[in-house]
Amino acid sequence: MYSKKNDLGNIIAFSGAQGTGKTTAAGRLAEVYQTATKLSDATVCLITDVERQCPYPINQETTHKAQQWIFNKQMAAEITAAAEYDVVVTDRTLMDVIAYSFAAGFRAQADDMLQVWRRHASYYRRIVFRSIATNHWNVEDGCRDTDAIFRARIEATLYELYRYVGMTTQPQFFEV
Repeated sequence: MYSKKNDLGNIIAFSGAQGTGKTTAAGRLAEVYQTATKLSDATVCLITDVERQCPYPINQETTHKAQQWIFNKQMAAEITAAAEYDVVVTDRTLMDVIAYSFAAGFRAQADDMLQVWRRHASYYRRIVFRSIATNHWNVEDGCRDTDAIFRARIEATLYELYRYVGMTTQPQFFEV
């Protein structure tokens, strides 16, 4: 079992475009950890749906303010949980927010976020990537943008960003 007493980050995060089942997968993984930790003193935290709390437009209608809000809220939630829990599971990474910023054309903002992400990356123990090709959770729910072209653009941007920061890829995993 992983403990926050270790030197490694304690966040396991899911990454990918909208509609790939990240929230469902994160919830299931957190349940597994919660069941396993009942045998120890370890604690588990689940962070989900930060973007759904955003008071500004998101997805293709996003704004600079919305992207900054989501980025800051996600980072604060991760930092707080990492300090208080042994294992943190989240349904997105800061890199996901950066990809949406790039896709919206907010290059300068995304570049600034990327610099912050480089310092924050040590919080992640593992990033599990969920591809649109193998994860078909793209259903209209009143919040999720189901546009296939937009989803593909987000996924391509994520792959490009992860390669840019030098993360090695294996099937569905980016080692931090």
